[in-house]
Amino acid sequence: NANSGLPDNTALGLAGDTGNNIWIASPAGGITVFDGSNSWLTFNTVNSNSPTNSFNGIAIADDVKYLSSAASGLVIYRGGTVWENYTASNSAMPQDELLCIAAGDSGCVWLGTFSNGLVKYCDTDTVNSISVQKDGVTIYPNPAASWMLIHCRHHAPLKSIVVYDYSGRKIFSEKTIRFAPFEIAVAGFPDGIYFLEIVFNARVEMMKFVKSEEP
Repeated sequence: NANSGLPDNTALGLAGDTGNNIWIASPAGGITVFDGSNSWLTFNTVNSNSPTNSFNGIAIADDVKYLSSAASGLVIYRGGTVWENYTASNSAMPQDELLCIAAGDSGCVWLGTFSNGLVKYCDTDTVNSISVQKDGVTIYPNPAASWMLIHCRHHAPLKSIVVYDYSGRKIFSEKTIRFAPFEIAVAGFPDGIYFLEIVFNARVEMMKFVKSEEP
């Protein structure tokens, strides 16, 4: 950073926007924008509403900047002063520790978590949805308003399904020999964060989802 406007000598992610600017994610200096010539602009917790200065990846879709962090979950920058932060405490993100990020299909990004598999975040005009994928198991939509679908890539038989609320109280259970996909009706659940225990013959998966009437 001695011969440029970079705030940090380590860069962990690069992405270009439609204005030919280069966005640089650093683990200690926030997000820096370079116009390719001689203009450098850095966003950090001092001069913006960014929740953290530590990022390890960036993906840009429709000029929206999606940022992964090692301890602060998913950060989204839409321009101006608008910053959003999705973590395990306020969304269906399974954990705050992210390793990487990549742009997917329109309005979606893929996030690699430290120990909870892949997360697909989709941003549309009507809903922000996090599809959690772990060891071949996917739960969607997330947040869920009336139903949730459990899909298993290898079509393993499900032994049982249990839903716990945030306090650990069991609120739903079903023993089944049906094959995935399996649908759970959640319309009667109060809005909040829930944990889904999926039991196969040889393993157990625990995943998190959000019940919300509002998209």
